[in-house]
Amino acid sequence: MKEDKVSCWEGGPEMSDTLLAQIMTDTLTDKEMNELGSLGYCIIDSLLCEANGPHMPCRTDRLTAVVDMKRYLEIHGYTVVKNNPITTENQHGF
Repeated sequence: MKEDKVSCWEGGPEMSDTLLAQIMTDTLTDKEMNELGSLGYCIIDSLLCEANGPHMPCRTDRLTAVVDMKRYLEIHGYTVVKNNPITTENQHGF
């Protein structure tokens, strides 16, 4: 039986679904693994929008990706704190 391969980017390292599942089940529940899979696709999808030009997603999609990335990190036990909220005065975080 042929096993599907998982790669994070085109030309990137490949890992079998079985190996990926084995690594992830050491620390995560099935529910968390499913959520990570969904979040991963949502993050990628949000960053693919190029409304502002090549490789520059629109603000709404970027911020959606950030919220999803925050949850992705929280599943792995990280705490993410928003220190400097973006306002009209400091849109670039300065």
